Amino acid sequence: MSLRTAGSRHPDSVLLDRKAYLEDQVNATTAVGQLSTGEPIRITFSLADPPAVSYFCIHSPEISETDYASEPVVACSEKDMVIIHFSFRFGPRVPSFEPGLREYFIYRAAGCGKKPPSFKPIPYPGPDILMRPHILHHESLGLVPFDNGEFLLVSLSTRMSILDYVLLIFSSKTEQWTTKQVVVQTTPPIISSQSGVPFEINKVIVLGEGLLGWVDLWRGILVCNVLEDSPVVRIIPLPNKPKSNFRWKSSSYFEDSRSYDDSPHNNSPNLSRDVACNNGLIKLIDMEHLYREEIVTQVQNDLASCYDSHLVDDDPRVGVPRTCYVSDGWRLRSYYKHISSSSEYWREECIVHCDDISVYNPRHCLVLPELRAYNTGKLTLRYLISAFPFLSIHGENVVYLMSKVKFEGGKAWILGVDLANKTLEVLEPYSSTRAFFFKPDLCHYMFSKYLNPAPPPPPA
Repeated sequence: MSLRTAGSRHPDSVLLDRKAYLEDQVNATTAVGQLSTGEPIRITFSLADPPAVSYFCIHSPEISETDYASEPVVACSEKDMVIIHFSFRFGPRVPSFEPGLREYFIYRAAGCGKKPPSFKPIPYPGPDILMRPHILHHESLGLVPFDNGEFLLVSLSTRMSILDYVLLIFSSKTEQWTTKQVVVQTTPPIISSQSGVPFEINKVIVLGEGLLGWVDLWRGILVCNVLEDSPVVRIIPLPNKPKSNFRWKSSSYFEDSRSYDDSPHNNSPNLSRDVACNNGLIKLIDMEHLYREEIVTQVQNDLASCYDSHLVDDDPRVGVPRTCYVSDGWRLRSYYKHISSSSEYWREECIVHCDDISVYNPRHCLVLPELRAYNTGKLTLRYLISAFPFLSIHGENVVYLMSKVKFEGGKAWILGVDLANKTLEVLEPYSSTRAFFFKPDLCHYMFSKYLNPAPPPPPA
């Protein structure tokens, strides 16, 4: 839940929307930088206690919205540092297949009140580093901070083979990019089942000092100590999805009638999975959407009134029984594993069904009346459309979910569920414009606590 040091202005961590708003805002978090092409650019954060969503704004008086090839996005964050990726339609194209200028900036928080926030560019790697297929993608970037304020920015790049990876490394000390070839250590089952197919990186997590994990939420974690002269990548396989879990073929997956797709790789894993690490303990959350089969027969009254009568009579669906898969709730499974463990096995921590989660706070029903079941009057999460679980980075047994009453349009909500006590702890609204397609892009970061003034020294 929300953690905030007594007397602090900002929360110790935030649930940040990774995509920027192109708006002009200024507050105590604001910092100004300059692109390599000379244009000034300003960043401002608006911070809130989780699970309320924080966001950031980017503004430049010399850059219009049409100049952006895509929305600026947070690539990664550790300690007081946040890496922002920009892609523009103007400027030099490096590499040549990009639409225009690409830049990375580092935002550094105020350093416990000792200095103002800063926003500085990171030199982009040259063509000698970005030789195809070594592509620098912001989704594969991880940060390795050091106590002296220096850092490494690291990307794991592949040559389209599960056994052929290279590290692209930027050092803040030398301000240079270098590469390191890595050796992949794996087991025969991984090789045989995924031969020739590289991992798809969904997120990057810090597992220890210099130890990064590139996470494929369907398959496993690529673990590498990037500080070693001859780095080695080992693979930690993730538990398989439960057989009963459905996959969705299209954006209409939350309709009452769904098509079944048994291949997990056809869908975004963020719909149902997340991984986080705290103090050497890796946690996995798996959200299993449950369904029951129903046989329905289409009748004319079920069809849209806009059809002409002769079209209704000729509709092949009328009078034909068909099987529908109707939503029947969901459950959360959590697993854990110590990074130091040599075993490939994960321990199952708990299983929580949506019907077992207590909604005890009457305020929750006041702000969201749909929590009350129409047939029993019980407060329940069963009838909300819920997906996209993400774990707290503090190691507590809290899972955040995005929920909506209706899939198309309407307001979205961020729920905070305590798995240990099986309770709904927090309910906060989420931007309806960002939630329209039910594809949130949120991450849990800790840079916000470095914006707070340093605590006073203890009395003598």
